[in-house]
Amino acid sequence: DSIWSGATDLKHITISASVEQIATMAFAGLQLRSIAVDPKNAYYDSRNQCNAIVETATNRLVKGCENTILDNSLRIIGAYALANVGWKEITLPVGIRAVEAGALANNPFEKITCRGAIPCEMDSTSLDGINRGISVHVPTGTENAYRATKVWDEFDVYFEYTPDLEVGDVFECITDEYRLFYCRVVATNGYHKEVAIIPPEEFRYHFRGT
Repeated sequence: DSIWSGATDLKHITISASVEQIATMAFAGLQLRSIAVDPKNAYYDSRNQCNAIVETATNRLVKGCENTILDNSLRIIGAYALANVGWKEITLPVGIRAVEAGALANNPFEKITCRGAIPCEMDSTSLDGINRGISVHVPTGTENAYRATKVWDEFDVYFEYTPDLEVGDVFECITDEYRLFYCRVVATNGYHKEVAIIPPEEFRYHFRGT
C-alpha cells in the first residue's frame, strides 16, 4: 500500500539522489501534478523534464502524473504507472515494448494512438476500466497486427494513419525479411525526409539528452 494514502494535498514529489528502490504502489492514490528526480540519482531519472520517474537502466516508466510527457526513450510502462491520471488521450511512443499490469487503468480515454509498427506486449489488466468502444489509431498497414494481439484485440474501432515525422523523431522500419531496425529523421524538406539508421546498441540511449 502507498505510504501516502490520504495525503490528498500532496501534488509534487522529488526523488532524492539517495533513493535506490521504489515500490510499485509507493505513490498509489496520489493525484500528482509534477514529479522530479535529483539529477545525481544513479537509479532513476526524470529525463527531459518529463514529469515522471523513469528507471534509468531499463527505460521503464515507474510513476507518472497528469502532466507527464512520455519520452521517446521509454521501453516499458510499469505497473500502475499511469493509472487514474485523468487523461482523455494517450500516444504510446514508438519504443514502447511492454505495458505492465494496470499501467493505464481507469482513465477516461477517448482515443489511444500507437506509434509502433509492432504492437507492444500488453498485460491482461493494463487497460482495465477503459472503454473498448474508443478509437485506436495505429500506423498504416498495422491494423491487422494490432487486432491479432492480446488486449488490442478487444477494441472494435481502428484507424490507420501515416505518422507526421519531424527532425529528431525515431521510427521503425521492417525489411522484406522481417528484420526490424530503427531510423532517425535528420532533415526534412516538405514530404521528403532524410533519415539515418540507428545502430542497435545506440537505440536504448537515443534522446537521453543528445
